[in-house]
Amino acid sequence: MKAKLLLMLFLVSLSLGVFALEHHQKKPHAVCKVYEKVATRIPFIFSIQAEDINDCLYLTSQFSLNDADITMLDKDGNEKV
Repeated sequence: MKAKLLLMLFLVSLSLGVFALEHHQKKPHAVCKVYEKVATRIPFIFSIQAEDINDCLYLTSQFSLNDADITMLDKDGNEKV
């Protein structure tokens, strides 16, 4: 009777050991958070269309220019209107 009880306890302890080995640790998620912060700091790409009509340069922007500082320079670096 004692032999059967000891054998049953031994088999139960073996099965519990197998369950303990199957437990995996969680991996850190710090890398994902770093990529999210980098993506928000990338400057946006704007598009401006330039046309030459009757010796005048027309610049048309594809987005709003609220609070923008716009300066025009000629080829010598002098500021123009």
